[in-house]
Amino acid sequence: MVFRLLIRGDRACFRRPEFGADLVSYDAMPPVAARNIFQAIHGPPSIRWAIEQITILHPIRSQWTIVEHRGAGTRRANILLDVGYLVTGRFDLTAVADTADTAAAHAGLFRRRVRQGRYHHPPFLGLTEFPAVIRLLDKDDRPPVSHYASESIDLGWMIYDTRNGLDHGARFFRASAVGGTMTIPPIDSSEFAS
Repeated sequence: MVFRLLIRGDRACFRRPEFGADLVSYDAMPPVAARNIFQAIHGPPSIRWAIEQITILHPIRSQWTIVEHRGAGTRRANILLDVGYLVTGRFDLTAVADTADTAAAHAGLFRRRVRQGRYHHPPFLGLTEFPAVIRLLDKDDRPPVSHYASESIDLGWMIYDTRNGLDHGARFFRASAVGGTMTIPPIDSSEFAS
């Protein structure tokens, strides 16, 4: 089942792993951050979310600031401002799903949880200090147009996720947004670097 979420926020910081002391954001939401938002809504072990597309709706704007980070004091951070994304994701049943775990049951639960704002934990935009505002788009809803609808953006190497979500090895892919939309390679793609 495929779902489209409109995800917005005043600030975001999708941390790049190659920077040590400073929190430096990617220019757009990486797939792992999008998947974490879907899982914050509904993410039992019997399903696995896969992100298919991320559309960058607002202009990419950033600034340096100081943030309180995980109770460990203040850190310098390069954050994104006024972000908006249209994220398309789907789930598949996993090996631990039993007969009561149907795609229709999980889809209904996901839709209800989004509409009621009932999440397992508050969804955030990279850092817990940056809350996400979420809206589910129905199949008849017209999606908003990207600020970059007539452009292509090279976003460089971007984190995809950990390998199959099972171990701690991060995988990266060469990200680009054509017409403002990043098409995410499938989990078994040969495009990934470790």
